Amino acid sequence: MIETYDQAVRIARSTMSALGCDPETAVTIIAGSMPDGLRERVREALTLERQITITDPYAIVSAERRRLDWLRHVDPSTFVYWPRLREYLIDRRGLPEATVNSVDRVTDRILSAIDNPETTQAFKVRGLVLGYVQSGKTTNYSALMAKSADVGFRLFIVLSGIHNGLRLQTQKRLQAEIVTQSGFPPLEAHRAWRPLTRPVMSGDFNPGTVDPGLLTSPNPVLVIAKKNVSVLNRLIGWLDGLPPAVRQQLQTMVIDDEADQATPNTGGNRPAADDPEAGADDLGDDAEPSRINEKIRTLVNGFTRVAYVAYTATPFANVLIDYRADDREAGQDLYPRDFIVDLPKPHGYFGAERIFGRPDDDAFEELDIIRTVQEEDVDALLPRKRDPAFSPRLTASLRQAFDDFVLAGSAMYQRGRGDEPASMLIHTSYLTAVQQQLTRQVAEELVEIVRAAWLYRRAAVEARLRRRWEEDFRAVTQSVYADRDVPFDAIRDHITTFLRSVVVRQLNSGSEDELDYDLDTDLKVVVVGGNRLSRGLTLENLLVSYYVRAALQYDTLMQMGRWFGFREGYDDLTRIYTTAQLALWFRDLALVEFELREEIERYDREHLTPLDFAVRIRKHPALLPTSRLKMKAAAMMSLSYDAKVVQTITFPLNDRAWLERNFETTRGFLGGLGPPNEHWAPHQPLWRDVPVRAVLEFLTAYQMDRGATRVQADLLRNYIRGQAEKDQLLRWVVAVAGRTAEEPRLGGPIDLGIVGAQPVFPIERRRIEGQHNLKAIVSAPDEAMGLDRALIAGKQGAPGCAFRALRDSAEGLLLIYPISRRSGHGARPVRKREPLFAHPEEGVDVIGVGISFPRSIAEAAVEYIVQPIGTARA
Repeated sequence: MIETYDQAVRIARSTMSALGCDPETAVTIIAGSMPDGLRERVREALTLERQITITDPYAIVSAERRRLDWLRHVDPSTFVYWPRLREYLIDRRGLPEATVNSVDRVTDRILSAIDNPETTQAFKVRGLVLGYVQSGKTTNYSALMAKSADVGFRLFIVLSGIHNGLRLQTQKRLQAEIVTQSGFPPLEAHRAWRPLTRPVMSGDFNPGTVDPGLLTSPNPVLVIAKKNVSVLNRLIGWLDGLPPAVRQQLQTMVIDDEADQATPNTGGNRPAADDPEAGADDLGDDAEPSRINEKIRTLVNGFTRVAYVAYTATPFANVLIDYRADDREAGQDLYPRDFIVDLPKPHGYFGAERIFGRPDDDAFEELDIIRTVQEEDVDALLPRKRDPAFSPRLTASLRQAFDDFVLAGSAMYQRGRGDEPASMLIHTSYLTAVQQQLTRQVAEELVEIVRAAWLYRRAAVEARLRRRWEEDFRAVTQSVYADRDVPFDAIRDHITTFLRSVVVRQLNSGSEDELDYDLDTDLKVVVVGGNRLSRGLTLENLLVSYYVRAALQYDTLMQMGRWFGFREGYDDLTRIYTTAQLALWFRDLALVEFELREEIERYDREHLTPLDFAVRIRKHPALLPTSRLKMKAAAMMSLSYDAKVVQTITFPLNDRAWLERNFETTRGFLGGLGPPNEHWAPHQPLWRDVPVRAVLEFLTAYQMDRGATRVQADLLRNYIRGQAEKDQLLRWVVAVAGRTAEEPRLGGPIDLGIVGAQPVFPIERRRIEGQHNLKAIVSAPDEAMGLDRALIAGKQGAPGCAFRALRDSAEGLLLIYPISRRSGHGARPVRKREPLFAHPEEGVDVIGVGISFPRSIAEAAVEYIVQPIGTARA
């Protein structure tokens, strides 16, 4: 008998997959085995899943473009491991088919950026896969491993964090997904995976009686090891004992999970004896790499045929690795020189921008789940200095957070999810002593609330919880899931059940407590901890987070956000208690993350590689991207458009669809501005006081040439946003700089959708011979548009900078240039110039854009931290 909603969804999905039927049919088939109340919810959920669309990821692939071809010629019907895993993910894990299809696409892209292990005799590939915090990266690399085994890789080494708990969590997950696949027929003996590590706390790699002969068999071999010097030494020593011929021919894949932790080099590099300057750095000519970095480099560089694939959600340290770094003993460092892949955001994922919003875009409607912790409460919980006498005190906000956990957990029962885990996180200090005291106090509070609620103060406790539910929870639920809004009495009877199930656990080096959701499938737990909670470890169904620890690095802060992840169906019940400052920093980091992914998109769009240009990381006034020791190769660059003019001068003239989209985008923008305020000159409509938001929306929709090196929309938008935050560039003049009279040779008027304006006539611009470059479209007098005419009287012939100096610092000028497709035809030839299109009838009228920035009184130059590769582009 089906009892819960999640169980019903999984069985219905499996039925759809097995029979190829629709949600309606699947629910009808299993209807007799589940309560009537679940049927409609399951039908709706599966119908919505079928509407999910997940965009393809953005990737940077190697300059070795030949790599992209080999996978297309592999017959997927010969695959064994991926088809089984795909079926397992849908039928057993219950993942939507659209999600699994997305994993299929992105792992094809990753695998195609690696050499064919069956035909390539020697390769050493280094790549980076960028996911999201708590977003299912393990599913991605288990799929990559399954496909890699199908195409010929034989040894798989997964480096999983630095703690036993995370290594064990990864071992159990991979055992379930690719080794045993419970409920599926076992693999044939010669195809079965051979794990050399075990799913127990002490199961890390230890050669013992491991038979090296396994590496000459056709079976894929799996090692899951934590990043620990002793463990890595044992693994390297065992591999060094292999016959050289076996080692050279062994197709090996190294997966580095949480690759920004412990892996990046915080030491030096020892130069080669015959090149005393190579690799030398500020630490001295013979400084060794940091120990774990050295061991991983030694491991990877010891193979002839190897792919090293790093996975992380916070790649700041990884993209700042010195790409030239080489050590005479450990070899080349781990900079992702071959590819960087940006995974698509999974459906139903709640990340920083969904929870905290983004400072550059007010359109993000964040969830109302943040509750502010005041500084006096922080002082009661967190020692400002190392004080051995400090003792934390339970605060009113922490007690309220616990009440919220009780309410949210009881509501999960009411929603039919009482058999699932429910977790609360308390993270205040990295000090073990503070965590120990706080754990004891929280446990005492739990005992007290149980006694008070059901022995001598039941009415008072119930009144407090009722008030909190009615005044806080119901409003949030109504805004997200109006149909799930219920009064307090609907959850009241579940409170006792929930409270009696809650346990308190401490996760740190001073405690033997562990979380095992496989063993305790319905664990209700309050977790108190510090560093062990900040990496990889998943807190299942995390309902309430109380986090007040101020980390000062992007990567550390983002990784501590255990509340990121999948909360669909109960996101209205979640609460995050943190300080106003931390909430602001997470909001800022949402923009840092967004821009980083935009950078990777640009790589893919412009067919660049990680060795062409560096990924830029926006600088924050209070935070560092990562530790200073991991940023030794970093450099600063500042981007400013103060008193400058920028213009689009290159266009993909052979891409008609691209040109037409820009034309329609411009028509929509100008039409939306309403009738122009005036005509600056005949047939040149002009609008004043256009809000900055409208200009930013246009610059988001208008596509700039992918090959442009000086004019990039993301940089322009970032600068304008930064200026707007300082009350600059808040209003704009928008003008169409067309011809002031018709020129029949260039064609008739152009319809730009402008309301109630004089006709707009196109201008002429020819391109440089043999190029798609117009060299310039902005004329100096155009930069005077919108200025007080008295100010510009007598300034005919002045350069554009003279007009920029006259413009108010709060006002920008956006110029739209309609360029005739007939440009250059029927006119006198110009040396080294040629018509815009060889055949005008096959071309499109082109829309160019110019932006004239005034001098700023409060310039917001955007500073970025980069790895100095090639020439940093502005």
